[in-house]
Amino acid sequence: KLNELIVAVIQHIAVNDLAFCLIWVLPVTVNMIAMVGWDHWLLKPTALSSKLRYYLIKYLYSVGMYLGGALVATKLAILKYPLRAKIWKRKRAHLVCVVVWLGSIWAPISFLVMEKGH
Repeated sequence: KLNELIVAVIQHIAVNDLAFCLIWVLPVTVNMIAMVGWDHWLLKPTALSSKLRYYLIKYLYSVGMYLGGALVATKLAILKYPLRAKIWKRKRAHLVCVVVWLGSIWAPISFLVMEKGH
């Protein structure tokens, strides 16, 4: 049986993966299936949608990396403190994941600032 802290972090990783699939994999797959010629795409991206997708992918990529680190840290904490881990609640894991989601906003912002600076 998995610890409820690990399950909570895995749930956040699953949400991140689903969002990544909706933003990156699904549009590319639809365009590849519907492509008539090499220069014709069904979902032709506009400049705004391309930029938005670019920054959302950067955001989701950084969230995924940090959630993976949170999963490893959670497993380590459970192994190191097995008696304390029994009283830790799922709410604590969700709080850590929310901090990861909010803290990862720096990635697309830093890319935006560097792009505007040049």
